[in-house]
Amino acid sequence: MNMRIVCVVIILALCTVCTVAAAPVVAGLTGTPAHGQTVTITGSGFGAKATAGPLVWDDFESGATGALVYGHAPAVENMGGGWTWSDYHSSVERPRYDGSAAKPNSARHSRHSHYGQNYNISLELYHERPETGDEAYFTYYWRHAKTSTLWTRNCKPWIEYGTGDGMWPAAYIGFGNVDLGDGGLRNSVQDNGGTTDDTLWGGTGLAAIQAEWIRIEVYLKQSAPDTRNGAFQTWIHRPHAASPSIRLDLSDTAYCTRTSSRHWRQWHFGSYHTADDPASATGVICVDDLYFDTTRARVEIGDAATWAACTHREIQIATAWNSTQISARLNQGTFPDLSGKYLYVVDAAGAVNAAGYPLASAPDTTPPAAPGALIVRVATW
Repeated sequence: MNMRIVCVVIILALCTVCTVAAAPVVAGLTGTPAHGQTVTITGSGFGAKATAGPLVWDDFESGATGALVYGHAPAVENMGGGWTWSDYHSSVERPRYDGSAAKPNSARHSRHSHYGQNYNISLELYHERPETGDEAYFTYYWRHAKTSTLWTRNCKPWIEYGTGDGMWPAAYIGFGNVDLGDGGLRNSVQDNGGTTDDTLWGGTGLAAIQAEWIRIEVYLKQSAPDTRNGAFQTWIHRPHAASPSIRLDLSDTAYCTRTSSRHWRQWHFGSYHTADDPASATGVICVDDLYFDTTRARVEIGDAATWAACTHREIQIATAWNSTQISARLNQGTFPDLSGKYLYVVDAAGAVNAAGYPLASAPDTTPPAAPGALIVRVATW
């Protein structure tokens, strides 16, 4: 092979790599950038997404205050079944629509209480894909407020249980006992009764987020059995803290998530709350704006001109998707409004347009003021 052919081969290989690795490019947007409005995003590199929207999206606004969430269909439902619930230790409390601790721009959320026992009261989804390489991406707002002097010794914002025996493989994130100096975030992934890989430890503590709405964001990729080719990542968003931030708190992208060939199936959001005796730790758990999917491909709006500089982001609800055009219904979330914010498209590989697409201010629909007195002067010559 002569040098000219070698050069051509290298150039073609580099071009192929660049094409595969190219991040989405947002070139334009039509429609009114306001909450609830549908806009069309144009550009390139968005990739394919068979189901444009998430499998599940719920802002919990459609239910009557005090009504059970159980049996109620989420606002977007692309997996069937609606909300179920789990209560492994008591039937005293089930998730209900409530507005007593509503986050900004929200009237209702899902709420349940823990009464000082070992509880796993939670919203529940069943979803299963029977092939190696399963992925799960979900994000939601979560609020823990203790109602006792003592802290819980074990609080898990979400838990997953697997197929077969209904238990394995299992996964969760959780906080330990603040009273014992162990209130930090950590994870566990288990199969056949033992952990599959090392525990990941984060920097967010339960005491620091007491009675605060935080956004939890999770990406999981299921590994082959006994193989470190999975992923476990968790971001904690604190958009309304004194120093707002988005922290990648738990992360390993070469992680073993199972030892068997069983699969993820049951997803519990809420969720687990443990006390050492029935008279000790009690608390209230609230969940809102829950988004669940099997791909990272999504649309978000952020508060900064670059993805890396964002300290506050809100998930958007896509309604149509192809490689060059996306339609999305805008979600203001906890932003005061969308003026001055920036739009981002994330593809299935997690690549994103590093520079955000600026959202123009919504058009001013205020009618003009009535004219004042009209004075006509006639000039004389």
